[in-house]
Amino acid sequence: MTKKSDWKKKKKQIMLDYNLSSEFYDQRYMEIQKEKYELILENLISNPKLNLKAGILLDAGCGTGLLHQYLMKSMKQKDFKNFHYIGMDISINMLTQFRLKLSKQNLDKKADLLLSDIEHLPIRNSVIDILFCITSLQNLPGIDKGISESFRTIKNGAIVNFSVLKKKFKISTFKEKIEKMMTDKIFLNIDGVEDIIYMGRASKE
Repeated sequence: MTKKSDWKKKKKQIMLDYNLSSEFYDQRYMEIQKEKYELILENLISNPKLNLKAGILLDAGCGTGLLHQYLMKSMKQKDFKNFHYIGMDISINMLTQFRLKLSKQNLDKKADLLLSDIEHLPIRNSVIDILFCITSLQNLPGIDKGISESFRTIKNGAIVNFSVLKKKFKISTFKEKIEKMMTDKIFLNIDGVEDIIYMGRASKE
């Protein structure tokens, strides 16, 4: 079996796993993910260099919309309305759950949802102002492709927020892969939090 076919097989399995878990995903992971969102938002708000008032926001690996839900509650509604939200996920069932939440709140027209994977984003070059990629990169067959594709879509100077499961990556390996591509960096490795978090501004020049 070739490397390419191995990657396709892994992606297919990831889609299947998330499709099967979509109905109980929130119950299992909401509090775990919320902990990460709180850390990220606290650092964005407290750091003037990472403060953004408006723009296009990409949630790469959005799942059932937990980040969207958190930002809606945590930010002033008028402030969140200044962002154009795009959610992308590889699982159709996860996106279906997300769409149901939006419909219940009459927010269908306030978010664009895309069925895709992080290695092949259907987004033009250099249009994203703020990127969230939370607990998603470790699911890819190759993290390098996911990082480069994410950076392709963001503007120079865009705010970037990555996290990966500690148990899936060596901390030094993760830092080496992205720190040369960012400025105003914040690195978070906190006991009790399952992810390492890397934040900053994209440096594409």
